[in-house]
Amino acid sequence: MDFVERDERRNRQDDLRDDWVVHAPEAHTVREAHGTNAGDLTIVFADGCVLETFVNQASASDDDERDSEFWRLLPPSVTGDEPHFVVTARGIEL
Repeated sequence: MDFVERDERRNRQDDLRDDWVVHAPEAHTVREAHGTNAGDLTIVFADGCVLETFVNQASASDDDERDSEFWRLLPPSVTGDEPHFVVTARGIEL
């Protein structure tokens, strides 16, 4: 039998996601961002919500294609010249 998400019962993650969506847009302003040398990323939002991500595949080898960026945060831009926050398996690149 195949898994069909819409046929499943709601769970705690569904409730938390609904709470997140009803916040005002200002609440979703990024206040902090932290990356690790493994490629993980933590984002802290204005309302105190925290999003943590974990990379399940990372290599710091020069010849490993998986070493490209995992996350790229872009600031709101007018000119497009603002620096990006990039997290790779080798750490953070600005």
